[in-house]
Amino acid sequence: MADNRLAYGIAKGLGIDTTEMSPKEVWEAIAKKKGVSVEQAQKQADSTESKDSRKSTVEKLQELTKARASKDNVKDDGIEVVEVDLTIDIQKQFDNATPKERSKIAYNYIMDNLRGEYETIDGRKVPIEKIGADKITHNYYEPKIRSSTELGLLLQSGRFIEEKPAKKENGDSHKQFSSFAYYKVIIAIGKNKYSAVLNVGIRPDKKCTLYDINQFIEI
Repeated sequence: MADNRLAYGIAKGLGIDTTEMSPKEVWEAIAKKKGVSVEQAQKQADSTESKDSRKSTVEKLQELTKARASKDNVKDDGIEVVEVDLTIDIQKQFDNATPKERSKIAYNYIMDNLRGEYETIDGRKVPIEKIGADKITHNYYEPKIRSSTELGLLLQSGRFIEEKPAKKENGDSHKQFSSFAYYKVIIAIGKNKYSAVLNVGIRPDKKCTLYDINQFIEI
């Protein structure tokens, strides 16, 4: 059976809005759009020709962020300014949503579109995974939610600040991470500009993951 993650990439290519749709519903929408059965749609997705000719959504997004980085190389304090495009569909969904709905929409967007590995300027390879999607979107702060659509580019543009042992506020060791690496980023959202800090969790086996983005300061 075709990888469910592939379904979301195919659906977007067909102009299907997958917001809040389960993988089963996405395959059904693809099949209806193509005028075939769900099984036929999945077989087509699994074909060798399809695999060779279609790049994953994450690969496309990574290429897009690299292209944008070279084209819009505007800097502030030596850091590339990442501009949040308020005209894209996901941002328009935020416009018409409650804070709670925005959080859910952002989580789904990250899980469907941004999961994958991104390389920081200092060469650290950082995946975007469920743990980060949960942490980042468990929040109603609008600049944080809106900037979550640009997490890949933020990882690629942030400037390393420091790495510290992972401790909770009470001083206890973190259960999942041995240390945290911090990266300063600059984000433009409409007419407003913010500095913020990416928090990369580093596990005892040295593998890491994007854990959070916080410390937003309007500049």
